[in-house]
Amino acid sequence: MMILALQALYNSNEKLYSLSSKEYQKITEMSQKLIKKKGISWQEIYKTSDIGKERLEIADRVGFKEEDLVLEIGCGRGYSTAAAANFCKKIFALDSMIYRKKWWNIFYDDMEKLGLKNRVIGIKAEGTDIPFKDNNFDIVFTVHAIRNFKNREEIINTLKEMKRVAKVNGRIIVVENLPVTKNVQQENYLRLYELKKEHFKGEIGFFTEKELIKFFRKAGIEDLKIKIIDLNYDASPPLFDSNSLPDEKKEEYTKIVDNIQKYGIFQPPVIIIQARKSNQSVL
Repeated sequence: MMILALQALYNSNEKLYSLSSKEYQKITEMSQKLIKKKGISWQEIYKTSDIGKERLEIADRVGFKEEDLVLEIGCGRGYSTAAAANFCKKIFALDSMIYRKKWWNIFYDDMEKLGLKNRVIGIKAEGTDIPFKDNNFDIVFTVHAIRNFKNREEIINTLKEMKRVAKVNGRIIVVENLPVTKNVQQENYLRLYELKKEHFKGEIGFFTEKELIKFFRKAGIEDLKIKIIDLNYDASPPLFDSNSLPDEKKEEYTKIVDNIQKYGIFQPPVIIIQARKSNQSVL
């Protein structure tokens, strides 16, 4: 959850866009001490941050119920996990957590601070090999995660696994940003994100609505329901060390940051795709 507090700093001061990793770590430590000293709750930080507000609104639109047994694919830091856990009785949060030391310790610590630890169980596994039996969950979902997959084949295979472990009439849900913009604030976000994606490993990027539908079809999932929403919250920018950019890209980066300071930054539109598992699709 500390990242949420830091992202507010990124939005408030243009100099923070150029932090080195060491400087970023130093501010992290200082922020932890300040938050503890001031007695600021993690619930307050989460619910007032742009990420927390977005995840809670998505969870509300998805319509989690108290009785739902839920599996999340690609839980990451737990932002969507926490949102879903506010509504449902139990959520299993799956992530491979490759190359990330003590990640689950941090994850559980954050859930405890949010008062949600008893509702959440973390699972270290790949989405392409989900360690659960068939027809097990009321909802299997993923939020802003497929951008981090290795390739398109991995996305399709993960969707197949999501379908396998969903109950008959259970829901399979994918939430992602679209690579389109409707205002200058969204354009600022997308330009900065594309710059990050081009020069730093780890993300394959956003997919169009047609591409996402094609992934579902190839996974044998039909009868899709689609919603596209513009939340237009002041967004935390895609974070990366701009000092590592090639010299020819630093000028472009500076122009984007100047534009953000002038007009602001919003996430691009969010697409919610969901389908129910039918009797015919039982493997």
